[in-house]
Amino acid sequence: MTRTTGTILLMLLLQSCTVAKRGSEEYWYNKMVADQRAQCSLLPEPLSSSCLKDVAAKSYQDFVKNRQQQPHQ
Repeated sequence: MTRTTGTILLMLLLQSCTVAKRGSEEYWYNKMVADQRAQCSLLPEPLSSSCLKDVAAKSYQDFVKNRQQQPHQ
């Protein structure tokens, strides 16, 4: 296993250790991320690895920060 793959797997494991309350915004965010990872795994290499890296690089905190910066429509 390469260092990058190991890092990604570690990040995914750490993210899965935090449990958000069912029905909360963070719960739905985590569900969306899990769906994105599943879709990434359907892609051929090297797109699959690149997709998984992109998904792993984002966090719920980033999501909240970006949402707060966007003007309400």
